[in-house]
Amino acid sequence: MIRQANFDDLKELAKVHIACFPDSFSTQIGGKLLSKMYAEYMMSSPELFLLAEEEGRVIGFVMGYYYGSENYLRRFLKKNLLFFVLKTLFLLLTGNKPSWRKLKAMTKKSSHFTEVDSTINQYKKTEIADLLSICVLDEYRGLGIANKLIDEYERVLIDKKKKVCTLTVANINCRAISFYKKHGYAICREAEGCKTYYKVLMNGE
Repeated sequence: MIRQANFDDLKELAKVHIACFPDSFSTQIGGKLLSKMYAEYMMSSPELFLLAEEEGRVIGFVMGYYYGSENYLRRFLKKNLLFFVLKTLFLLLTGNKPSWRKLKAMTKKSSHFTEVDSTINQYKKTEIADLLSICVLDEYRGLGIANKLIDEYERVLIDKKKKVCTLTVANINCRAISFYKKHGYAICREAEGCKTYYKVLMNGE
């Protein structure tokens, strides 16, 4: 079943994230902080946080945000800065590799995105939404759950009169790239190590 997530689901959503993305920096900061970060997105755009469940168990989710809306990550950091900094320092001091990779990426000059397709430039920022994350537990992959999640996510965007959905994915994530292309996404920008894809959901008024 696909349904809108709520605050009672945050702990389980964090568990799914950690299981699906074990090497990400967001996983390293732990379920407690991850739940708080997700809460900021859910608080402002609850309709863009959808989950899949089977017999009451959360087995996958999709989430995103609207362009031109508040910077949810900045709000999360403002509320949890001390805890976040202390956790990050601990990870760095203990040699946590994902944390060091994140630090290197943050201190490195921002990658410059090169435009490949200018189609989305004709749309206002308020007409665009970004898909931040979609994942399904390993044992439930291959059952079409991710397809249902992204289809429902796009349906919500259309209901909200959003005309374009974008997302950014690492070049090495071939599985995700194949999935998004299958669902009609095309490259609009590229940078070192990643590309931004887009899909037009609605044309005209």
